[in-house]
Amino acid sequence: MAELRIKEGGPTPDLLEEQEIAEGQVATLREFVESFTDKPMSDAALEAQAVSLVIVKTGRSPQEIAYILQGKTSPGVSRVSSGVSATLPTANRNTETTPWQRCQEDYVFFCKMVLEIIWRPGLNADKPEGGYGAFIVNEHQIRFVGVLIDQWLAGVPVRIILLKARQLGMTTAILAFWAWLMVQRSHFVVFFMIDKDPHMYEKRDMLIHWFESLEKLFPNEDVPTVTSKGGKRIVLSNGSKILFESAYSPNPGTSEMVHGIHLSEKPKWPKGRAALVDKSLLPGLPMAPNTFVIDESTAQGMEEFYKKWDRVVNGKEEGINKTTAIFLSWYHSPEYFVEPPDSCYDGHGNFIYLNEDDEVCELDELGVIETTEEDFAKKYSLNDGQTYWRRITIKNTYKGSQQDFNQEYPTTPDHAWAAFGTLFFGSNLASKIIKAVQEPLLIGSLVDKNGNNDPSKIYSHTRYVPQVTPDRTGYLRIYERPKHGEEYFMGGDVSEGKQVETHSGMDPDSSVLTVADITGKVVAQLKGRVKPEDLALSAILLAILFNRAWVNIERNSVGEACWVMFKQSGYNRCYVRSGNGPYVDRAWNKTMKNNRKTMLIEMRHHLRRNPDHVVDADLAHEVSKFVVNKDGKPEAMSGEHDDCVMAYMHAWHMVYDRVGVRIEVVDPKPDPKPDDEFMSLLAYHGVELGEVIEDFDPDDFTLKDIFDYP
Repeated sequence: MAELRIKEGGPTPDLLEEQEIAEGQVATLREFVESFTDKPMSDAALEAQAVSLVIVKTGRSPQEIAYILQGKTSPGVSRVSSGVSATLPTANRNTETTPWQRCQEDYVFFCKMVLEIIWRPGLNADKPEGGYGAFIVNEHQIRFVGVLIDQWLAGVPVRIILLKARQLGMTTAILAFWAWLMVQRSHFVVFFMIDKDPHMYEKRDMLIHWFESLEKLFPNEDVPTVTSKGGKRIVLSNGSKILFESAYSPNPGTSEMVHGIHLSEKPKWPKGRAALVDKSLLPGLPMAPNTFVIDESTAQGMEEFYKKWDRVVNGKEEGINKTTAIFLSWYHSPEYFVEPPDSCYDGHGNFIYLNEDDEVCELDELGVIETTEEDFAKKYSLNDGQTYWRRITIKNTYKGSQQDFNQEYPTTPDHAWAAFGTLFFGSNLASKIIKAVQEPLLIGSLVDKNGNNDPSKIYSHTRYVPQVTPDRTGYLRIYERPKHGEEYFMGGDVSEGKQVETHSGMDPDSSVLTVADITGKVVAQLKGRVKPEDLALSAILLAILFNRAWVNIERNSVGEACWVMFKQSGYNRCYVRSGNGPYVDRAWNKTMKNNRKTMLIEMRHHLRRNPDHVVDADLAHEVSKFVVNKDGKPEAMSGEHDDCVMAYMHAWHMVYDRVGVRIEVVDPKPDPKPDDEFMSLLAYHGVELGEVIEDFDPDDFTLKDIFDYP
């Protein structure tokens, strides 16, 4: 300890005296011990024990001590404090605790003392060029592992999904957590799976080095040693093991009973592999304490990882083993900071924000600045260095593409997925629409009161009398009853039988009929897995129910089968496309490449003014999952449907085309005109009845006053 303080602070007289006394005490103890053992004491063993005691006293790593004693610059990274525990709650720790005991109790100390990693350039302030050394966990790593430990000690199954910015070191921190548990607990088995073979072997070799370093560091302690490290597994002497696998393996997974499952970078796995592994591996894990599932990745594509994230954050999981979602933004890492040059400050020392620069400001779906750089910095509490780092990274590394930056360095979860499909309706509008969802007035089945319910036999529309039978499992949801004299518009999307792969399996699309009033507000929706030719009967009945509504069902592909049956009814209140040719050829919409996006933009423009017009939950959900893909095509994101969106689009297109956009301007209501003209005249001039008016001038009261008062 004296030698360490001299190397750090210089040889003061007091420290030199302390060192001399200590050396004398060591010499006396050595002589005393050797007189009883009749053999010389090992200098190496004595030094190792001395270093261990210094580690316990100071909390420094072996490498830090070596740096200081050799007169080199210390790595100097202090232990980070956080509000989350990364230390096991043991009995009162005292100065007699050995370094090995503390390693078992304290994850942060274990990483710092035992584990070594490669530093990227810029990761360690004292090693800006990069290097190799002790694994000093940072604040966001401590907080994440703290969540794992807290849930583990609470006795619940630990289930975590982690969405992260790139290069935060979270995979390494989690692997360190597995190593920490494996050396403490016997027969603890972990399964780790990552995207590619090279990445898998890199992580395996790193853990082998960690375990072997532990053995060398504590030769006289009862620490688990590596007994097998061949192939894709590491086995310790206490029976604990970690199994490694690549997503590109022919048969990924394991038949062994495991306690922990760690799935890394799932979006980079081969298509379909993530769903296969989830279905085969996860069900075999007991729903019990001391079990772990950690699914961690950066954002890339809207496949299995996104679907799971979406389910978790929307509260669709239940029970004791439901998953906790954790998001780590880029600004959590101190690495993402650049000191701004003087040119970034004005004469008063204020940071100059680029508040009119499209590349660093956030834009809405129309390309208009929605959040300036200054607003962005204030919103996320970014300092000048973080703001400047974000600016130059967008402009230089990503050539001005904020979307690409957001994919790798997301500030919010929405940013993470933006590069794979910008929300067509915008996140703000989608949020407003979801909040406006209402409960149906009535849920039921739609039938003909006269018994004409065979969809293969279509009669004249005059023979049908629609009737709604209450049924909680029915296809029809009514939000407003038909009003006498009101005009309604019904749009439809016919199911093509497409299968959409969702988190819970394959989900076929539905046929949808949406009824809107003359303002465009949804008043009813019918949604079910109905064959195209059978949908015609439902369309006839629903149209008649709503005052013989105008009908516009998409006629593309299988929609033609619906039209063939529908036209037999003679129902003629149908939307007709412009052009030449007979009515039967021009009835209903045909959605083409040149008109689909235009109709969707018309619909978006309407909903921006009237977000409360979408009252149906299914329609609102589809609006929130409707994106513009990389090719600029508006469509449902992977794993989602667009049937309700398209049906409403056809309904609104009819309103827009036949009625036009109605913008209601509400003028301030004038004060009600009093019945008594004389009393109102007095009030206009501020005179109360019975009041004596001095200096009264009759010329002040004119005919103009009588007719112009409010």
